Amino acid sequence: PSIVPGEHIKSPWFYKTLFSSHTEGVFLASYAKHVYEYNVVDVIYTDDYANTIKQDFSLPFIGIGGKIKNEWRINKNNIENDILNISKKLLAGQHPADAIFLATDAAVAAQIIALIKRKGLIYKIFGNHFLAEDEFIAELSYFPEELYNLGYFSNKVAAVSPLILDIGNEKAQVFKKSFIDLYKRSLNWVEAS
Repeated sequence: PSIVPGEHIKSPWFYKTLFSSHTEGVFLASYAKHVYEYNVVDVIYTDDYANTIKQDFSLPFIGIGGKIKNEWRINKNNIENDILNISKKLLAGQHPADAIFLATDAAVAAQIIALIKRKGLIYKIFGNHFLAEDEFIAELSYFPEELYNLGYFSNKVAAVSPLILDIGNEKAQVFKKSFIDLYKRSLNWVEAS
């Protein structure tokens, strides 16, 4: 049985990968800077845990030459007003950042992304593992645009998600073999995701 709070798995056997916010933050910072080639990022975050993720992303990103243009905190007791104020600042921005990093839970991220898109703002958005979980898609499904056009809000939103190759399907095994053949070494979940 599961001893992880919030897990509602009907099977006695399941696997879940966990990684520290530091590992996630460093990976996201490096990926943002070196793969996506973002130089300037705005950060939106919420509570204490999200603040930790924000710091675990921001410090390495700055350390490798990136710049954090704005950091906006959303108060859980004032979500709608805070998101509206942030969207006004984004609309007024003359020199927008290359992307927005979301260090929030799935519900807040869904609200932010919906408001940004509804305001006609075009931003590259990426975030922590909460954006790779089913809860994020479920939160988006409350919006009519998403009901009539699946992916309306979630397309092109990037998130980190661990991959366990040892339990992956045939395509995962082909990917693993191709990587080993090309680089002459095995890969870890960070490289695989």
